Amino acid sequence: MDGYRAAVVGWNPEDLADPAELRAGWSDELAQGDLPGLVLSGEVHRTLHPTTGFEPFDNDHEWLPYRGERTGNHG
Repeated sequence: MDGYRAAVVGWNPEDLADPAELRAGWSDELAQGDLPGLVLSGEVHRTLHPTTGFEPFDNDHEWLPYRGERTGNHG
């Protein structure tokens, strides 16, 4: 296998980039699509319980699109 299996867009993503940790500690967030910026290989994505929100990233990867940070309503 070449390439990456999991990656995350963000400031401190290292705790999310391990597939075993994703399955063990982040299954609820994965199921609901609540980890924006997460990129998984198709191989890893297929091993997860059903998830929502993933879109094609490239031919070999799926991702939960990162839409930037949301700011509060300052007025």
